[in-house]
Amino acid sequence: MSDDDDRLGLERLQVATIDAIVGAFECARPFYYSRTARWKGDAGGFSYGTHQVSHTSGNLHKLLQSYVDWTDPKPDPDFARRVKSRLKDVQVEPKPSGAEAQKKWKARLEEQRLALIKDDDLKSLLELAAQDPAMRRAQDAYFYKEYLKPALKQVKAVGFTKALSWAVAFDSAIHSGPGWWDKNKDDVDRIVGAPASAANETAWIQAYLKHRHEWLLDMAAKDPEKYGILKDTVYRPNTFKALAEADNWTLKLPVKAHSYTITAWDDFAADCFTDPVTRDVDQDDAFGELAPSSRYDGRAMFLQKNLKLLGFLHASATADGVYGGQTRTAVEAFQQKNSLPPTGKVDGVTYKQINTQVRQKLAEKPDAADATPDGLRPVAEQPKGNAPIASGTAAAAAAAGTAAIGVVAGGGGSDESGQAAADAKTGEPEAAPVNTAPTTPTAPVSTAPTVNGNTQAGTEVPSNAGKVDAAEGWGNPTLTVGFCALFLATIVLAAWFFRKTSHA
Repeated sequence: MSDDDDRLGLERLQVATIDAIVGAFECARPFYYSRTARWKGDAGGFSYGTHQVSHTSGNLHKLLQSYVDWTDPKPDPDFARRVKSRLKDVQVEPKPSGAEAQKKWKARLEEQRLALIKDDDLKSLLELAAQDPAMRRAQDAYFYKEYLKPALKQVKAVGFTKALSWAVAFDSAIHSGPGWWDKNKDDVDRIVGAPASAANETAWIQAYLKHRHEWLLDMAAKDPEKYGILKDTVYRPNTFKALAEADNWTLKLPVKAHSYTITAWDDFAADCFTDPVTRDVDQDDAFGELAPSSRYDGRAMFLQKNLKLLGFLHASATADGVYGGQTRTAVEAFQQKNSLPPTGKVDGVTYKQINTQVRQKLAEKPDAADATPDGLRPVAEQPKGNAPIASGTAAAAAAAGTAAIGVVAGGGGSDESGQAAADAKTGEPEAAPVNTAPTTPTAPVSTAPTVNGNTQAGTEVPSNAGKVDAAEGWGNPTLTVGFCALFLATIVLAAWFFRKTSHA
């Protein structure tokens, strides 16, 4: 039996929970395929994806290349073409030999890093490309192959069998490179007083977490300028320490992952559950109460997908996990139609009624979930349990726009060098303004020559341009009509922009 088949005997949901925990560390929420992070103080530079592959480590280029080469399903042709055109911009040159050559190489890499941090076009492109099923599959496969599978081999090699142990190894691989576990294993063996084995798994993992906590603080103290921010990432081993102390070695949901609580209603793949409608949770009150909020909540995304399926949210609405005005209106409409108090909040009674109608809808028309991008039906087997696939066409992605998530967090990105990449602080502003306007994938790029960084038009600008007398302008019927048309066009454009960027 291969490693691919024998994953410590864990259920699919447990493997997906391992992925979700580390995703929450990196992006402040799990399954955040479109997450980008850009911070000048992060040595990793531009980072992307559910586990934040970084540019300077070379992993961003590898991930994007794997997306371009993906075959099942094939990438959206427009996104694939545009991502392919940017591969050269994120590719890291091989490190040369010789001190002088390495000095020049580092300077070029730093120049490239700073340029990508300010690259709004790349940011918008990758955020939209994450709505392509091929990009999501490519991310899942990449992180499984490069990080999750090596971590599995490490824990299996010493006889460990618990989900929490695998999660600890996986987090170390993502945060500090796959080699960190092996480099520090002997030190932990000495602390425990015996080699790692099935007999001392829980004690060894707890000693490992203490050792890693101390190492992060030590690195921050030794080089504050380069690794000072690592002191703020000790929440990672501390999260696992709390799970171990709670004796949750199986990672039973709900799980608190730093500031985010992962529940069964998060964006897990439907085939992680026997019943994807109830998520195998029998108690209706376990869902809790859900009310409008500006913060992301996995339960809100689950609710939005169901409301779309039932027709209370328009098919073009984005299920973004933020319980906004459209969602509240949809909930009120559902409650009114079903003779429930129209509170706009989801309690146990409303939740149960929604589930009942979703089940009826799927029974009447089994393919109904496929009518929307956010289907509830099980997806095909993937390398590891993960989120249902969302919108898959460039047109749908452009219509959805870039969802403005109500939580801000940073991840330093994966670094195969074995040194911990510096995580950006939660709430740390990016080096360049965040562009949340919907970006049409086929938007033309200016090819005008530049002079001193300013785009030059191909025609000469008259020396008296812009000196039109205001009174004379309004007295001219042609100009007056033109001004009025421009004013009306601005109102229409603003209304369109508001509709496209507003949360569901």
